[in-house]
Order: sequence, then structure tokens, then C-alpha cells
Amino acid sequence: MKLFSHFVDHHEKLDMMWLHGFTGSHQTFCQLDILKANLILPDLPGHGKSDSNCAEDYSLSATEAALNALLRPQQKTILAGYSMGARLAMSQVMQNQNRFSGLVMISGSPGLQTEPERLNRRARDAELAQFIKEKGLTEFVSYWENLPLFASQKKLNVEVQERIRRERLSQSESGLMHSLAGVGTGSLPSYWDKLSSLSMPVLLITGELDKKFCDIAQKMADLLPNVTYVCVEGAGHAVHLEAPEEVSKIINKWLNNHF
Repeated sequence: MKLFSHFVDHHEKLDMMWLHGFTGSHQTFCQLDILKANLILPDLPGHGKSDSNCAEDYSLSATEAALNALLRPQQKTILAGYSMGARLAMSQVMQNQNRFSGLVMISGSPGLQTEPERLNRRARDAELAQFIKEKGLTEFVSYWENLPLFASQKKLNVEVQERIRRERLSQSESGLMHSLAGVGTGSLPSYWDKLSSLSMPVLLITGELDKKFCDIAQKMADLLPNVTYVCVEGAGHAVHLEAPEEVSKIINKWLNNHF
């Protein structure tokens, strides 16, 4: 699959590829103001304008190959992602540490640690895909946006909430279903035991209201040798949407310190 990608050229020697979360697109990061890097903003398989009828195009290996095709060989590249995109960014970096110069994970995880956990999650993702198939996209989006994980988004102004909802409703049912099967949390390996080998600069960002991912980030920070971890006050899981100015400030400071 050839992924749709939006490129923002700041005439810098550093590229930053941003991977969005489930039901998102490259537009997810439009509120971030990243100054020191050129931005590569793809739509991940099954999202936005990146679609395919071939189930194999949604596998982890196919997704990584499609993302690699967007990289510019002559440029240093930082891989960044949010939620699902953060998991994919971690996997991509672990597969080829020499290709990337840094990693940014917003509300991310290095995977589920045990096979029973992964099996259970695959079953839950299959149930979610069946929900999408039976109920349709609109009912699924209503269910998704009312998950406790996203409760703090209710505090955003109406315009931002409507923009997020439009983005979710712009997806295709089949694309989301394929994405859950191909790169859902239960389909990805665990990288917990490899974190200590990741020598590149890593930035972890979470929102303080997202207790689960704050705990995960702290455990990751204890294992990573070159890590910066920032917890943003008053924000939840989608911290880049809830506090874009603060997240931009954190990322720009980290870039200035390391690149």
C-alpha cells in the first residue's frame, strides 16, 4: 500500500514523522507547532486517504514497509506517535534503530507483556470490529468518543470537539476493521525487555488524568537509558489535542536539547 502523506517543509536538516492514533489521520497533529524539524504526516493504513481492499496491507510488516518508503535517506529522522501510532513508532524504531535518531511517544506503550494478555486483546479487538460491521460507523464513533479514556475531551471547546468527531466520521468501516486486525494492540509484540537497549533520545508525554498511561510511561522511563518524561497537568489521553501549546513547547525544548 502506498500511504497518503502530507509534508511540511521547514527547510531543516531533521525530519519528524508523526503517526496518529486509531480513528485519526494526519490532521490530528494540526495544532502542534513544531519548529525545528520538517514534518512527515502519513495517514496510517485504513485511515484517512490510505485505504486498501487487501488485508495483507494492514499487517505490521506491510505497515512498516509503507512507512519506510516515506523516509528520506539523506535526512536524520525522529519517529513520533500518539497511542496506536506510538506503539507503531516503538515497533518501527526497534526493528531498525540505526535508521532513526530519536523517538517521541505520546500516551504510548511498548506492548502487552504476556501472550494471554495479547490473546485477550485480540479477542476484544475482533469484537470491536464486529461492532463496527453490525452497527456502522456513526454508532461506533458515538461509542468510541464516550469511552472513559476520552472523558477529558468533553472539556474542549465545541469547535475542537466537532473537528475531532468529523475526523473520526471520515474513516471507512472496512479500514478501521482491517486496522484492528492488522496492528491492534494484541497483534503487536512486546518490547518491554528491549527498552534498555534503546540508546537514542526518547521523549515520553502523557496527561496526568490518564493514570494508566502515566504508570506505563513511568515504568518505561525507569528502563530507558536516554529518556525525558513529561506529564502534562490537567490533560487526558489525547494530550496533544487537549494541551497543544504545552505539548509543542515540550517537544521543541527536547529537540533543542538533543538535536
